[in-house]
Amino acid sequence: MFGATFPTSIRSEVFPLPASAAKLSAPGQPRVQSFHGTTAALSWAAAREPDEDDDDEQVTYTVESCRLHSNEWRAVRRNLQEPRCLLENLEPGETYGFRVVSQSGGAASQPSQPSQPLAVPMSPGAGAASNPLRDKSNSSQVCTTRQKV
Repeated sequence: MFGATFPTSIRSEVFPLPASAAKLSAPGQPRVQSFHGTTAALSWAAAREPDEDDDDEQVTYTVESCRLHSNEWRAVRRNLQEPRCLLENLEPGETYGFRVVSQSGGAASQPSQPSQPLAVPMSPGAGAASNPLRDKSNSSQVCTTRQKV
């Protein structure tokens, strides 16, 4: 499973990338900070702020997911103001990759590098003990989603 890779050149559904995207840096690679059952907490390094002239434009983030053996990235969280997010209702038995796009002033960055694969176990609650990507660090102020990823 650790040899699994996710597409990096497949089109994102977030935004077409305008020429102005060059000034907005891509966020850091998302990392699974904690995982339990069908819930994963992700965090990433914040994107570098746009030019000082644009300080009235806040940087927001969109998290995309891709299931293993799929070539489609789809947005699962939008308009996040912090570089972290809690994703709930991941499908048991699926393996996911995640990446992040930053947006500011109508421009979007290139996507981050995909996360390491996250395998959601078939039995609920097994993730905390069996997932090798689990990290004991704790993120405060996470965003949540109730939709199925």
